[in-house]
Parts: sequence; C-alpha cells; structure tokens
Amino acid sequence: MKNMKASYNKALEWRNKTGQGILQENVETGSDTVKMELIKRCKFFFELDEILGDKPHINPPYIHHSDDIELDGDGTSLEIETDTNDDTTVDTLLNTLPNLPDDIDASSFQIIEHVVETPTTSTSEDEPLKKRLRKSPIKSAAAALENSLKARIVVEEKRLNWEKAKEVQMHAEQQTRFQIEQEFKQQQLKFEREKWTANIERQKKSEDRQFELEKLKIEKDAELQKLKLQHDLELEKLKMGIK
Repeated sequence: MKNMKASYNKALEWRNKTGQGILQENVETGSDTVKMELIKRCKFFFELDEILGDKPHINPPYIHHSDDIELDGDGTSLEIETDTNDDTTVDTLLNTLPNLPDDIDASSFQIIEHVVETPTTSTSEDEPLKKRLRKSPIKSAAAALENSLKARIVVEEKRLNWEKAKEVQMHAEQQTRFQIEQEFKQQQLKFEREKWTANIERQKKSEDRQFELEKLKIEKDAELQKLKLQHDLELEKLKMGIK
C-alpha cells in the first residue's frame, strides 16, 4: 500500500509539472496521452485520486446510504444522526495496513479498483433520492483495508503451504538418497566379501596343488632310487657269477 501511495504521489507531481495537464508534443490528443502516462506511472491513479486528490480531512457532509434510511408510515424519510467529529483520514486508514512483502505485487489484489468508488453526487432536487445516496468514503476505505488484509492472509497461507510442501519434498529426497547410499554400501561390502572368499579359495587350491606336486615328486624319486638299487644288486650278482 505504501508503494502504491508513493507511485501515486510521483504521478501527481509529474501531472502538476505539465502546466494545464496537456503534453506539448500532442496537443490535440493530449488528454488521452496524459491519462495513459498517469496510468503507466500509477495503475490506480484515478481511483486513488478520488480519495487522496486534495489530501482532505475525511469529514465531509454525511451522505446517507439507502440502506441506512428508515421511512415512517407515510413514506417520509426520517432524519438520521451522523457523527461529524470523525477525525479519521485516508492516510490514517491506509497506514493501519501492514506492509506487504517486497516480492508481492500489490496490484494483484485488485482492491481499490473494485471497491473504492466515489461517484459524482447529483445535487438536483428532481432526481430520485436513491440516486443521490452513495456509500460513505470512510466505509469504502475501511472495506478496502479489510479486503487487503484478507488478501494478505491468503497470500501468507499459500506461502506457508508452499514452504511445508517444499520441506516434505526435501525430507523425502533425503530419505531416498539415504536408502540408495545404504544399498550401495551393502552391495560394495558383499562384493568385497565375495572377492576375499575367492582369493582364499584360489590360494588354498594353489597350495593343495603344490603339495600334490611335491608329494608326487618324492614318490617318483623314491621309486627311481629303488630301481637303481635293484639294478646295482643285479650287476653285483652277475659279476660274482662270472668269477
């Protein structure tokens, strides 16, 4: 709301510096050009200008609302007492609105455009009474503040829901990552165990084969030694028979 007031004040200052409000470069269509420029500088300039244009103290002659009028039996309107000592100003009402976060566009609320209306009031006595009765500016400003607070509550609830959903998602991702890491470690440990077991078995088989080879060699050497002894005995017998 403060941002909207600031943009309105800047647009108003620009309009006041243009003399009669007509741009020199386009005198024929200057009115439309100025209007477009004011809307460009402040989207809700004309709505705010109805309330803040002359910076008045909001204490106008009370305008009766049609809902507030009571009729007596013959249809004559009864006089309604109004409080003429209301010191409420537009600035006071607007300043009661909490500051909106910087990342929230105030124009998204579309509050002043739809709620705050200050239609021209006819003073003709011939017009019906209903046309001359309009909503109080104070009520309009209060309704705008109420709607703005409701809109901010909605935005805050959406932000909290988004943060909660994001937190749940992050927790789920952490759980998934932890499970994947645990499965990977288990698979790695299983692989290392199988590799160690295979190495032990291979080493054992190698030792058994070496033992068998050594045993076979010893047996062969023993047989060769035995044959050699038998051959030597045969030779000795032959020599003794010849003599």
